[in-house]
Amino acid sequence: MNDVEDVAGPPPDIVVVTHFFPSHGGGIELVAARLVDEYLEAGLSVDWFASATDEPPPAKPGLQVHPIRAINVVERLTQLPYPLWMPSAIPALWRSIGRARAVHIHEHLYVGSLMALFIGRLRQKTVVLTQHMGALGLPTRWATLLYTVAAKVLAWPTMRLASRVVFVSANVRGFFGRTDASDVRRVLLFNGLDNSVFAFSDEGQRSHFRRRLGLRADEPVAIFAGRFVRKKGLPFLRRLAGLTSDVKWLFAGSGPDDPKLWGLGNVICLGRLSQQDLAQALAAADVLVLPSSGEGFPLVVQEALACGTAVLSTDEVRGACPSGAALIQVEGLADEPTDLGRWASVLRLMLQERSDFSARRRRAEQAASLWSWDRCGDGYLSMLLPDRVSNLS
Repeated sequence: MNDVEDVAGPPPDIVVVTHFFPSHGGGIELVAARLVDEYLEAGLSVDWFASATDEPPPAKPGLQVHPIRAINVVERLTQLPYPLWMPSAIPALWRSIGRARAVHIHEHLYVGSLMALFIGRLRQKTVVLTQHMGALGLPTRWATLLYTVAAKVLAWPTMRLASRVVFVSANVRGFFGRTDASDVRRVLLFNGLDNSVFAFSDEGQRSHFRRRLGLRADEPVAIFAGRFVRKKGLPFLRRLAGLTSDVKWLFAGSGPDDPKLWGLGNVICLGRLSQQDLAQALAAADVLVLPSSGEGFPLVVQEALACGTAVLSTDEVRGACPSGAALIQVEGLADEPTDLGRWASVLRLMLQERSDFSARRRRAEQAASLWSWDRCGDGYLSMLLPDRVSNLS
């Protein structure tokens, strides 16, 4: 369905709005997709609006997808994922939201998010806004300042209009100055985790995964998983991989900063992976390295820890989930990864412990105790459709 067709079929319980569909490869969209599955599994119907720049998700009972015409020139020029929705999206949103019981919007800064937020409140619907991103390090100081000012200024009206605002990490909440735990309209809710897919693998399973990837059982292996863009630290990772030529590097994802073009013999580019294949790659690796900026609490960090894999990232990521950082000891470094030698040194120290399977098991068990999609989905449903949750309980 496109953005000018009539909305047909039974009315949706929830309208979900994201800037892209999951096929674009972003973490926010993958989180949104998992929550949509939670809503569908609860017997609810969902209308999902996102840019028509990528393939929409496959048809599922209860799910209607609405690809919206959009111009994606901002991402092509700057690598910032900011599609510009056409005004013709407004009538379709108006009809769908008018028929729905609640609206779930991911991120406040996007054109489609603003459309859905204002329509949702005009039509007197419950609107839950999930804020995934906080501070963002852009290529220039002025670009970073512009983003910061725009994000905080726009947050003032949008977060007041929303029925509830969910922050996916403590640092995102702190970026917007929403640290008052007594404010029931501002909620800290971490993303879930599929414990049936991302779980501890014993030594035999791990050796099997390594053979499938062409890795030796004893060699040190680091992995990056995510979009291949500057924001995720790809230029820094290129230098780090070059400095640590004795370490095998796996790169899972896609994007313009393609590691296949680096010409480094210790780099293996896996491309976009299914959830099952990503879990096996994470289990095969010793350390997940994530020198990105402007993150909430990246889902891949939770997934790596659930597989028992150590994580090397920034202080920003470490501070996103205080309980997770304290229990699982996510390694943190400076927010702006500029000290190449320091990162290489910490990475080598972590790799020395790669054969400690008891430590891997502890990380996996602690991650499973902290995060699950069932708990996360229940948290959202209690805000979106509280009467439905009380009836089910």
